[in-house]
Amino acid sequence: MFLHKLCLEEKAKHILAGEVQMSDFEDVVRTSEDVCALFPSLDGVKKAFSMAKSWLTKSKPYLVSDLSLTSVASSLLKVDDLKELVSESNLLMMYLEERVLLEDVLQTYTQWGRDAFSALNDAEFLLNILDGGDKILFDIISTFKDHVTKMESIMENELSLRFDSIVIPKLRETCAFFNWCSKALIFHDSVPILKVTVK
Repeated sequence: MFLHKLCLEEKAKHILAGEVQMSDFEDVVRTSEDVCALFPSLDGVKKAFSMAKSWLTKSKPYLVSDLSLTSVASSLLKVDDLKELVSESNLLMMYLEERVLLEDVLQTYTQWGRDAFSALNDAEFLLNILDGGDKILFDIISTFKDHVTKMESIMENELSLRFDSIVIPKLRETCAFFNWCSKALIFHDSVPILKVTVK
């Protein structure tokens, strides 16, 4: 029995020395359930396995691709929590495919966020152009419509439905204003100019 314990301890040392599969940790934990004596490496394996299970549980909502399987409607995901989970993944002592997948989710969200804020900046630029002169050109009307389409596409992205982002309300408000502007510009362009003659 003592030799069995020593064998488990040696196996635990080997596991902790390299980044192995989670199943290897689980196997050691399962076979050492009846070991009462304190072995440092065995204890380390158990703590690492427990930490990984907890991390996987917290990460699961961010890795589910089917929105119907999540509680998105009642609880939007927090990007700060996602960043924290990615940071915590560096402390895990085993190989998990989910670590790479979660990093991909963060990178995709980061790019989406850049696109969203870029669209807001472009909207401000277009409004400044509109404010700069009285002459309304067809090009600016077309550009406004195109930008509305761009903002709507960003808002319809899956990430906008899953994450609690401060940029979404701003995009929604800007998009509504641009729609109104487009209609106003078209109306302005279609109304004939009345010339007043002085006798």
